[in-house]
Amino acid sequence: MEANIRNLLYRRPELYEVMYPEFDEATPKMCLRMFSAYLERQPSSILDVGCGTARDLNVLSRHCADCWGIDYLPEIIAFAHQKRPHLNLQVGDMRTIRLGRTFDVILHLGSALMYALPDEDVDATLDTLAAHAHKGTLLIIDLDNAVGFLPGGSFQETREREVSADGFHAVVSSAYSFDRRAQLLVRSVFGGSTVSHRLRTTVAIECFSLPSLSICS
Repeated sequence: MEANIRNLLYRRPELYEVMYPEFDEATPKMCLRMFSAYLERQPSSILDVGCGTARDLNVLSRHCADCWGIDYLPEIIAFAHQKRPHLNLQVGDMRTIRLGRTFDVILHLGSALMYALPDEDVDATLDTLAAHAHKGTLLIIDLDNAVGFLPGGSFQETREREVSADGFHAVVSSAYSFDRRAQLLVRSVFGGSTVSHRLRTTVAIECFSLPSLSICS
């Protein structure tokens, strides 16, 4: 993850939920619908790989007591521990972590897989997911379809938004370009705030098409 954005979230991890809001618990409610549709019974264990502040996992814990979350950022996990102490949360790398057990449901949300570069990292991450699955495990992966970045899709070259919380205010502008041959989305973020220096970051994100996911499987 790019250093400046990572450092901002390290200093103020509560901003994570401000920058990435969830309305009406939409994501965990979607997961609950999938549990009902694809599992014979409600899950007794859930693993969220790339859990962030564990907001989604917290909602799901109302329905499943054995909930585990893994995230790469120690400060994000520390914040999640403080806010949601009933969850089992650990710092870990999605490419290498092994918990020594399996789960009824594995979540990989927030387009986390798209940050796996190069292809070897994609393979390693998928190996991690497989290592924590048993027969009948439900795997839910959230990522963008590269088709959405082709002409006529929803792709926008620039976006701007304001972020405000507890005395913090920032205007963040993002510029996007898409390398169709490599299937990489390049995001450059420009911003300034009342409590930090202006920042500029660039990150490449892998975009998957349905054929590429078929090859992965």
